[in-house]
Amino acid sequence: MAMRRDLLAEAVETAESLLKDGHPLAPFLITDHWGDRRVEQFEGEGLQGAKTRFRDFMRTAAGDESCALVYTGAVADADEAIVIECGQTGQREAEVFVQHYRARRGRLRGFKLVGEARPVGVTESVA
Repeated sequence: MAMRRDLLAEAVETAESLLKDGHPLAPFLITDHWGDRRVEQFEGEGLQGAKTRFRDFMRTAAGDESCALVYTGAVADADEAIVIECGQTGQREAEVFVQHYRARRGRLRGFKLVGEARPVGVTESVA
């Protein structure tokens, strides 16, 4: 559980730093192999490529490995939010979290996270 919270916090921080300058967020994957974290962006492949890589990682992960798929998407109670799917070795489903934000609108209204990342459910089987 502590590793998931740490990975979730890193996912939100990375997305925040990429969104602050007002550009669209390309989907990215944070993988944690025994404490060695890497970020892989999917600009060309888009969300479908990122989801495929996420499922592949979850199927082949061994030991104490985890990953987080991060992208923006429309959610029921807001136009757009940061969506984080967190998966860990041995789990057949990934937990889904949503982090709301206020987008940058000009020089006087900057980017701002709204509230905390909150769980919203689980994905279909990733295995």
